[in-house]
Amino acid sequence: MVKDELCEPYPEIRYNGKLLENGVDYVLTYANNTAPGTAWVNITGIGDYIGSASRSFTVYCEHNYIETIIEPSCVSQGYNHYYCDICNNSYNDTYTTALGHSYELSDFENGIAWFDCIRCESCYGDAFANHINERGYTSLDMNGDGIIN
Repeated sequence: MVKDELCEPYPEIRYNGKLLENGVDYVLTYANNTAPGTAWVNITGIGDYIGSASRSFTVYCEHNYIETIIEPSCVSQGYNHYYCDICNNSYNDTYTTALGHSYELSDFENGIAWFDCIRCESCYGDAFANHINERGYTSLDMNGDGIIN
């Protein structure tokens, strides 16, 4: 099924072995045949034939997927999202891992070192003492000149 298209199969109707003709011996009416799923055809006899019968059939979608790429963030994985604009079916595929935060020192105030993530709005503060190594040097050199900035 393609978007906005009716699905109207024409069944072969026989009575006592004789092939009947649509519009001469019977008429067809359809229900629920405009979207994927279960649809119905009603066969009603005309002329020399009386009575009616209904049969179900399945309407399949010829998917028209639209792709949206969801980029990974620091805390969420990325993926490709596919959405069919005909039947609303969707799925995700091609996952990528979250990037993780990438913190840089942004400020030093009252004994607290402040770090901002270069990718997102996340930040945190940590006591200066936590950044001194076993030789007494700090890891808070912002520009690599050996001086605490």
